[in-house]
Amino acid sequence: MSFLETGFDATKVEPNNGYVPLPDGRYLCLVEKVAEVPTKNGKGTMVVAELVVVDGKHKGRKLTHRMNVIAENPTAQSIGRGQLSALCHAVNVLQPKSYFELANKTIYVTVKVVASNLNAGQMDNKIAKIESAAPSAPVQPSAPVAAAESAPWAP
Repeated sequence: MSFLETGFDATKVEPNNGYVPLPDGRYLCLVEKVAEVPTKNGKGTMVVAELVVVDGKHKGRKLTHRMNVIAENPTAQSIGRGQLSALCHAVNVLQPKSYFELANKTIYVTVKVVASNLNAGQMDNKIAKIESAAPSAPVQPSAPVAAAESAPWAP
């Protein structure tokens, strides 16, 4: 029996007209999964972080961040390791022993729209910056506050 013979109804399925990149901007994302995979040519290793936007107009959209951590090209490797370091700093896990330690944490990512490396003529997203989403510590005064009797307006 054909799939269509089972009663497919296109009015009940959202049309998929291809990938539309997220607009340039800063997004709060959940790191859903982090894994190590071989590069296409098999001569290197990438760390791949799967992210999902967790608030705003684009909530639910997915992003993928690929970081070359072992590469034949030393510049590519240096960039990839720096990107992984940025992720580690953003989630406050500076010496991870497992990729699971980097997942299920929120971060801010700055996204840029760029020409796709995979599909000529199409646009894609590039993660340009990763930042911590942890609240900042309260600012402590650098000097004690003067007593009221020493204030010029005090009686």
